[in-house]
Amino acid sequence: MGYEYRNQHGIHQKDAHQRNNQDIEKRKKAEELIKWVMVENPNWREILKDGGPVDEYSKNLKIKTTQIRKFFEEVRKIRDRLHEGNAEWTEIESELWKLIPAARYASGREVISKDFYYFISKGIYMATESDSEEVKKRKLENFIRLFEALVAFHKFHHPD
Repeated sequence: MGYEYRNQHGIHQKDAHQRNNQDIEKRKKAEELIKWVMVENPNWREILKDGGPVDEYSKNLKIKTTQIRKFFEEVRKIRDRLHEGNAEWTEIESELWKLIPAARYASGREVISKDFYYFISKGIYMATESDSEEVKKRKLENFIRLFEALVAFHKFHHPD
């Protein structure tokens, strides 16, 4: 009977508990995929193959192709500025971090799913976690490679 009442926000306690458990699962799945950002020499053949972790993650990702491409293009533009020498790493890192609240906002508006928000935020956290600029750059490249594959597999599974 404890689950039959609404909390102060008008949400059934049982529903809130279920949503919290679902969020935890989504976060874990994003972390499982994003862990490859940290690896120095990832086994891309295993990661990017049909039935691999990126393919499996993309199957249940609920987001419109335009939204996933929008965020991917932003990340790629940031990386391109770094490669062209038009920006210092501190600028690049700042631009990456700005994507997290943008993704949070889009998730709150339900324009993107929480799964995708977790992918973006965990990816940026992990790509920028190091004292070495060279390591950060390598991890950013890993993140972009994962992201690019996610866009491709998502389009395959969800042609819109």
